[in-house]
This record gives sequence, C-alpha cells and structure tokens, in this order.
Amino acid sequence: MGKKQCFRGLSDSVFIVYYFLDSYLLIWYFTVMAGVRWTHTTSRVEHAMRYRFAWCTKYMRPVLSDQDKVSRLLSLIRDKCMELDLCLISASVDPDRVVIDITADPTACPHWIITQIRHYTSHKMREEYRDLKTKLPTLWTRPYYCVTLQDSEGVSMDSFFNHQRGV
Repeated sequence: MGKKQCFRGLSDSVFIVYYFLDSYLLIWYFTVMAGVRWTHTTSRVEHAMRYRFAWCTKYMRPVLSDQDKVSRLLSLIRDKCMELDLCLISASVDPDRVVIDITADPTACPHWIITQIRHYTSHKMREEYRDLKTKLPTLWTRPYYCVTLQDSEGVSMDSFFNHQRGV
C-alpha cells in the first residue's frame, strides 16, 4: 500500500471537531479511513515514520483565535502535506500554537518538512490576512518541537511551550 493511497478520499473522510475550552479554539482533524494501514511501502522500504511537530506564533500572541483563520491554516497545512507526499494524521490549533502529526518517507528530513510547511503557511496566511502582517514581523517563531510519535510525551512538549513563554 503506497503513500498516495493515504490521501485518497481525505477530504471526504476528515471531520472537524470544535472545542471551546478556556477561550481556546482547539480543532482536531480526524482521518477515518477503513482499511488503510499506517505503514507505507515504496519500492524498497516499508516504513512508519510518524512525527509530531509543534510550533508557536511569534511572541506567543493569540492571533489564531478567529475560526476563519484556523480553518484556512488547517487547509493550507493539508494542501502542503499533499504536495510533499506526506500523510496528515491530525492537527490541532490553539490561538498561539499549532501541533500536527504526520507520516513521512524516511528519506525526508524532519527539519526540511517543517520548514516547508511553516514557510508556506506563513506566506499564505500573511498574504490573505493583513492584520497578521501589521501585528507581527513574522507569523511563526524559529524554534519548533519535533518528536517521533512513539517517543512523544506531553511533559516535554509542555516544557517547550513554557520555554517559549519565558517561564
């Protein structure tokens, strides 16, 4: 089963669930695809490289609290993942941070993946929403959090976000 099959019917099988918790908008993309394995096979390798990436808005400003911006950001992330031949497992957006889980080819460098996604989303979002251009010098901070999903622990991700706040 190839990676391309992971995206077949993705728009039909994606559900958006909105949660309003403590004035934070949290959106999860759930992919419900019956029969799709999370391991992918190319001509030479079978792999299950799953990454969790997290990054913050510049100065941790809550600029992603608008529902329009959040849905546009998620669609841009999904589009870029399709372009890069990645499988988007889930994505969540808070007003000041983004967390995505993806499956990637083992030859793709995690730094290259996140650089491509963040550059593309920042460019498009700042082009479409003028207030993001006037409020911030850039949309995202340079640091990001990356871990394989098998090794992911909420404690280290929380310490990353606390460090970004300067706590």
